[in-house]
Amino acid sequence: MSVKTKCLKKVKELDNKLEDLFLWIDEIPEELISIQPDGQWSVLQICEHLRFSEYSSLGYVKHKLSKDIQHPTISLKDRLYTFMLGIALSNDSKKYRAPKIEGLSPANNIDYGILKNTWLEGRVQLWEFLESLEDSKFKLAVYKHPRTGPMGIWQMLQFFDFHFDRHKRQMADRLAKINTA
Repeated sequence: MSVKTKCLKKVKELDNKLEDLFLWIDEIPEELISIQPDGQWSVLQICEHLRFSEYSSLGYVKHKLSKDIQHPTISLKDRLYTFMLGIALSNDSKKYRAPKIEGLSPANNIDYGILKNTWLEGRVQLWEFLESLEDSKFKLAVYKHPRTGPMGIWQMLQFFDFHFDRHKRQMADRLAKINTA
């Protein structure tokens, strides 16, 4: 299986997870998804953080590939760092601060309907972009994660998956706190 095919398959998996997330959130009373228990991010803020992270990552990759320069190929070290990032993000007892990137730490005045539509539009853009790329581009280190450094598109999508799963668990935790308060 080509890396491109593997990436498109991963985006389909991510789309399924996103659809499940929206079905879950749609069942929650709207006033609860904006509550910030103990000053932590609300469910809406977590969703916006995830959406913006994907959006800005895609923009970064598009920008890198638009430059007429020689991009390095993904190294074994890059792959190892992505693997280690996955392990780190699966540890819910470890807290991480969002990197200091404008828009990554959202305000709590988010409209769920707009967020949902914007996120879905972003996924369509991701899908179309990946489908349009030549196979050779999938072997290049064209994404830079703020903590682990260079990644290829496959590793970026793995990060999206790890990141999504971690924050989905946080959302469930936030709602549990609200329901027991």
